[in-house]
Amino acid sequence: MGDFDFVLRATENCGITKIFHKIKQKPGKPIFFGKKDRKIIFGLPGNPASVLTCFYEYVTVSLEKLFSCRTGMQTVYAPLSNDFKKPAGLTHFLKGFYDGQTVMTLDAQESFRLSSFARANCLIVLNEEVTESAKGEIVEVHLLPV
Repeated sequence: MGDFDFVLRATENCGITKIFHKIKQKPGKPIFFGKKDRKIIFGLPGNPASVLTCFYEYVTVSLEKLFSCRTGMQTVYAPLSNDFKKPAGLTHFLKGFYDGQTVMTLDAQESFRLSSFARANCLIVLNEEVTESAKGEIVEVHLLPV
């Protein structure tokens, strides 16, 4: 996203119909999704954590539906083992660690940082209207494929 984001112009030049571009989420706000004929096209963001998050949350889900297969992504609900605060307005996909009982948000949540993805085994979903999640609160957890 910025002066050197040519995805939208390139897709238009290729005759791709835009379904959506830029969504209210963090990381990965500038994701693009479109189609041309019977093909679907994703334009993934440039930051490393944004790419991985969008790949897991959108591309793998699409592959499952297109090919009637399982990618290993599962959704569970678990209590948080720590407090977390965020501003309202964007759904957050937080890198986390799920131990089978509880889930913990990891440090280094910035979209340019990969150190937390090296330790993460899940993404914790906090919807856009949520501003605080307290220790013990049940949250949605997307388990990453192994």
